[in-house]
Amino acid sequence: MRSNSPRPRQTVGLMSNPNKRRGDDAERKLAAYLQTRGWPDAERALGAGRTDDRGDIHNAGQIVWECKSHKTIDLPGFLRELAREKANARVTTGAVVVKRRGSADPADWYAVLELSDFTNLLIEAGYGDSISNPKQKESS
Repeated sequence: MRSNSPRPRQTVGLMSNPNKRRGDDAERKLAAYLQTRGWPDAERALGAGRTDDRGDIHNAGQIVWECKSHKTIDLPGFLRELAREKANARVTTGAVVVKRRGSADPADWYAVLELSDFTNLLIEAGYGDSISNPKQKESS
């Protein structure tokens, strides 16, 4: 005989937002990639959306790492967010790592940074001359 009582519902857990899941996955992949490239302690930062947000990846040098996995690339918006996070972290260097559509490998993703950050990195790596005061250079 069949019972007319409803079947008990199975609780599997709430389905997470697919955009959040995609972003979380990109952050995990970026942290794993950085661990193989000289930042062995790199890890995802938790607490997204905090007013004192300091980037998506922590323990990876004095650099703010912001990871994006969006259908539409909004460079001005991404760089404004990066500037706020660099100020919060009190660092001068940061990059937005943008997942390339169709590529799961972070080595193929885009690294976006302001030209001033890029030239500072090149100078620190030994390319170009460090010029703190251009007028001082002229008078030498």
